[in-house]
Amino acid sequence: MARERGWMVQYLIHGDEVFGAGRISWWFDAEVTGQLRNDGIPKIEFRNAQNNSVSNRSGLSDMSAGFAMRKSCNGKRPPRALTPAGALAHIEDLIVLLGGGWEAMMYIVKWIAWGLRVGQQEQEPLEPQHGWDGKLYECFELGRLQAGDTDVFGAVISDSIGKGKRWNSAAFYPTPQEVCELMVQVTMSDMVNVHHGKDCRLLSVCDPCVGTGRMLLSASNYSVNLSGCDIDPVMVDCCAINMALFAPWAVYQTPRQKALLGTVGKKTEDAAKVMAEQRVDQGHSTVKQPSEFDKHGQGMLFSFGVDS
Repeated sequence: MARERGWMVQYLIHGDEVFGAGRISWWFDAEVTGQLRNDGIPKIEFRNAQNNSVSNRSGLSDMSAGFAMRKSCNGKRPPRALTPAGALAHIEDLIVLLGGGWEAMMYIVKWIAWGLRVGQQEQEPLEPQHGWDGKLYECFELGRLQAGDTDVFGAVISDSIGKGKRWNSAAFYPTPQEVCELMVQVTMSDMVNVHHGKDCRLLSVCDPCVGTGRMLLSASNYSVNLSGCDIDPVMVDCCAINMALFAPWAVYQTPRQKALLGTVGKKTEDAAKVMAEQRVDQGHSTVKQPSEFDKHGQGMLFSFGVDS
């Protein structure tokens, strides 16, 4: 099925108004006006992926009741409500739909990232098995992830019980969201509106071991200037998806928005200088770029992939 990279963005924008916190329209206003709105960053309470409660956003509870009556995509599992646990179960259902295993999980991540135009590859990901693309196109529900307010990818990847030896071979285990929330609140919650003459929402936050982006998710309630890096390209894709879902300012930036953040002219190639200083063998390194926005100076999320 022929589709262009980024075909899912239109659904992301619409879903943000229906299921999400309205952060995309809030960020879009910065492009229109050249400055951040005075009403503050729309807050999201990020929760553990096992949480079964519906967000208190207006109308979401009624919609959740309707979604809970629908059959799952494979028809073999119970209906899922619009909760963190429901979002987690939806991804797990998709993995089962594709036959299970790490290969299915990786294809789902690449497929979503490519659809949201934040993945590391320009071309549509190749199907490990014929028909996988069609199954995801028919069954994937982006709104479930937007309504979940949780890092489903970190939860799915770190849970290796009964998923085979190949699952999570890099032994990735994310920091619990509650710990991320505590660390961010200790660091940022007492900031006043202006810090040394600068809007606190423009203060930069960088996670050097970003993983699936949980720390940045928590920080997104305070700052729009987010960046991170990771040695694992899979984590970079997962993080980029989470940013698209919940912190669009990290991955979707126009030149005017970049000027607001003060990141104009910054490029991921600058990472090579850091690697040189750390004496990393650049002859076997790759700098991963998550978005076509790199053509306009984007490069907030990247990874150091050092080949053996």
